[in-house]
Amino acid sequence: MQKQTNSILTPASFLKTNLILFLGFLGGQIALMIVSVMLVDDAYINVEDTREFLFYAVPFAAVLCFFGGNYMYKQKLNPTNINTSLKEILTNFQTATLLRYATIEAAALFSIIIFINTHNLYYLLIAMVMVLYFITLKPTKTLMEKDIPFTLEQRREFQKENQPVE
Repeated sequence: MQKQTNSILTPASFLKTNLILFLGFLGGQIALMIVSVMLVDDAYINVEDTREFLFYAVPFAAVLCFFGGNYMYKQKLNPTNINTSLKEILTNFQTATLLRYATIEAAALFSIIIFINTHNLYYLLIAMVMVLYFITLKPTKTLMEKDIPFTLEQRREFQKENQPVE
């Protein structure tokens, strides 16, 4: 006899799933940052060598990922079809959130890898800023209600935390 595990989507379980995804992304960034600090013995900070290509490329990549991730997030949440179900809206939100997380994480990981290669703490500082920004993206019910373009009926359905979503 096989045990079936059909997980029923509720607003509470959706929030929990998004929080687990968030913590996974955050944990990867922090773990690589810790490992990089342990690997690099002779770290220094140099903000005067402005002739180096990476000096501009890394912050440019961070800014590009910041704006690009936020742009894709907002585009994905654009209310193009108001008649979609709450389940479709939540799936769309999760996709938008993952895109946003991935772009911010990409910038942080790129900065950390450059730090490992150059030993310049300037790049680790950029990664830290990206991680601090990433922490502000922690999924909460308030954030979801603010960012998701719910109809009045969908908002009421979303506020019933343990009610199955259809």
